Amino acid sequence: MIIERHQDYVVNVGTVPAGITIPNVLKELNTDAPFCLRSIGGWRADRNDLTHGKLRYTDELNNWTTSVTTLLGTGLFGFLPGRTGMNSLPQPVYPQRVYQPGANVWFDFTNTSADEWTGVKLLLRGVKLFEEGAIYSPRYPDHYRSLPFCQQLSVSIPNNTQTLLNEELSLVSTYDFVIQSLTAVELKTSAQPLWSNLGIKIKDHWGMAFSDDYVQMDWLFSSGLASRPGLLYPEIYMQANDNLFFDIARTDAGGPTQLDFRMCLAGMRVQAVNV
Repeated sequence: MIIERHQDYVVNVGTVPAGITIPNVLKELNTDAPFCLRSIGGWRADRNDLTHGKLRYTDELNNWTTSVTTLLGTGLFGFLPGRTGMNSLPQPVYPQRVYQPGANVWFDFTNTSADEWTGVKLLLRGVKLFEEGAIYSPRYPDHYRSLPFCQQLSVSIPNNTQTLLNEELSLVSTYDFVIQSLTAVELKTSAQPLWSNLGIKIKDHWGMAFSDDYVQMDWLFSSGLASRPGLLYPEIYMQANDNLFFDIARTDAGGPTQLDFRMCLAGMRVQAVNV
C-alpha cells in the first residue's frame, strides 16, 4: 500500500527586474521519496501579485515542459482586494508529474511587468509517496462517525523580524481529528494592519515537516476566514492526544511591530464505533 503525504517545495527565484528572465533556477528535491507535482503557485516578499509572471520547468525526464517561446503562464498570483483566499488556490498541473527521489527540477522565470520584483518564490505543491509503515501515518478506523470540527491556535509575534519555533497545537480529546482546510485571521490586538512576509512550516509530532521551507501564509491559510479556505490534500489525520507543530518566520520590514493572529484548522472529529 502506498501512502500519500502532503508536500510543498519552495523555489527561491530572488530579484527579477522588469522584462527579464531568470534562467536555470535549480530545485533539488528530497531524496526520501518520489514527488508527485500537482499544482504550482508563487509569491513576492511584499505580498503583491505575480500576475505578469511566466515560467517553464523541466519534467521527470529532464525535458522542458513547454518551448522557449510559449512559456507557461503562472496565472493570478498574490493577494488582490476582494479576492481573499485566491492565494491558497495554486494552478493545477494535470496530468501530475512524478519525480524520482533527489530529482533536479529546472525553472526559467520571466517578469513581463514594468516593475522590478524582489523576494520571488515559487511553490510546488503535491504529495510524497511512501510505502506503508515507512512514516507516521494514522488512518481512519474501519467504522466511525464524524462531525464537523475546528481547532484553533492563537499566535503572537512581537517583532517585525522574528522566528517562532515549535508553536504547538495539542489535541486533548478522546476523538481523532482530520484537518482538511486552513484559514487565518488577524486579531484586533495586533498593531500590524495585515501580515506581509509571513512564512509557515507545519510539522507532525515526530518533527517531520510538510514542506522543505517556509511557505507564505497566504498559500497555506486563506486570510480573513474566507469562504474558500486553504485546502490540504491529502488531509492531515491526527490521533487523539496528538500534537502538531508550527515554525513561523516573520520578515516584515518597518511598520508596527506587534502581530497577533489566529489559525483555524477545520475538518472533522472522528470517533471509532463498534459494529
